[in-house]
Amino acid sequence: MRRDDGAIYILTQEGEAGCVVFGPYCVLSPGSYEVEFRIHPTEMTNDICCVVDVLRRGRTIAAEKDFTCSELIHRNGRVSIRFEVIERDTYEFRVLSTGRSALKVRYQRPVRTLPPPDQPNANDGA
Repeated sequence: MRRDDGAIYILTQEGEAGCVVFGPYCVLSPGSYEVEFRIHPTEMTNDICCVVDVLRRGRTIAAEKDFTCSELIHRNGRVSIRFEVIERDTYEFRVLSTGRSALKVRYQRPVRTLPPPDQPNANDGA
């Protein structure tokens, strides 16, 4: 673990595969959400180096995305994943390493509520 710019980061070594961060366990109400991750690899390859996911009740994947080292580098380590909550439940936000690169992962993973999609306007003839 390391502090950098006031944030806490978890460091992994190349070859270490598995869960890097998990939790926090948040109860969310129905709606659309987005969670932001900061993940910095040490290698510049097209190998998948991590998976981010949103887990409901610790067992059902609500959203999941793989990232390559080069994708993360081009995004300056900043990635997000959107997900829908159908009914009030407990969610957690994880980063899993494939072991293809050492990673520096920010422990804090902010979650924000997205605005509801625009409703069709009755004057549009829809």
